[in-house]
Amino acid sequence: MKLRTVFAAMALTVLPFAAQAQDYPNRPITMIVPFPAGGATDIAARMVAQKMTDIGGQPVIVENREGAGGIVGAVLVRDADPDGYTILFAASGTMILAPVVNPNVELVPTEDFRMVALAAQIVQYFVGPKEGPKTLGELVAAGKADPALLTFGSAGMGTLSHVAPAAFATFAGVEIEHIPYKGTAPALGDVMGNRLSLLSDSASVIRGPVTEGMVVPLAVLANERTTAMPDVPTIGEAGFAGFMELSDWTSWMGVLAPKDTPDEVVDKLNEIVNAALVEPEVQAWMDNVTYLNKSGMTPAEADAYLAESVDQWRKVLTDLGLAAQ
Repeated sequence: MKLRTVFAAMALTVLPFAAQAQDYPNRPITMIVPFPAGGATDIAARMVAQKMTDIGGQPVIVENREGAGGIVGAVLVRDADPDGYTILFAASGTMILAPVVNPNVELVPTEDFRMVALAAQIVQYFVGPKEGPKTLGELVAAGKADPALLTFGSAGMGTLSHVAPAAFATFAGVEIEHIPYKGTAPALGDVMGNRLSLLSDSASVIRGPVTEGMVVPLAVLANERTTAMPDVPTIGEAGFAGFMELSDWTSWMGVLAPKDTPDEVVDKLNEIVNAALVEPEVQAWMDNVTYLNKSGMTPAEADAYLAESVDQWRKVLTDLGLAAQ
């Protein structure tokens, strides 16, 4: 009788979750963006969230919870109820680079989250203030002439906006002081105000200021020029071809959920996100800012991609001397 009672209690516990999963979503979903409004991650998240709202029939509400290079928002989602109503729209810097670079980050992405879907891969650019050097070579020369001169901003320690310039400084043999922000949007403001020497970010954020002459484009971290900003030289054309041999400097964005989120909920979320990504408006926007749309991955494929990315970047950062000891 006691054993039967235990099984009955377990059934009563499991059945409501199963029913909720079948009925998912039946109320608003909160999408946490771990960076300030106006940055690349936020812009992409709001585009996807709007289409998810249209497709899923429930509001997907974007909430910015910035801090510590995205870790504050990521931890909030990690610790949320695993019911699919609090999800994370994150970038690879937060999920992969920060735990490797920063010893104080208590986050294990492959254990703390389920990857719902991969959204996009993003090309990075280096930009500087309009009053500063006009080429990457001039920037490096200025830094070597005065080791205390150069600074670069980032969205926080361990983000790609931190790792790419730090790796470049090591590669070029120049001192560039790192100044972390809560996101690249405020850092971009300080580049425009001539208070920072360098910033790494995507076309969705920097193209407007570049077009308006508010910042100087120094290089795209790619082997070919991009359609979004065809006048910007590759980092090889800027005189630093070997830098691309160190790593693929693209970042990625994706949707994640707490680790114990039921399969049925993750599958439904995956279906909604992938449908949002192939909406013509989303695809056109991604093409316009040279984001590579990664729609179509299953949760299992996205989880495997996350694990591979962790292994790849751990090796790169260790080789560069940037991994935490």
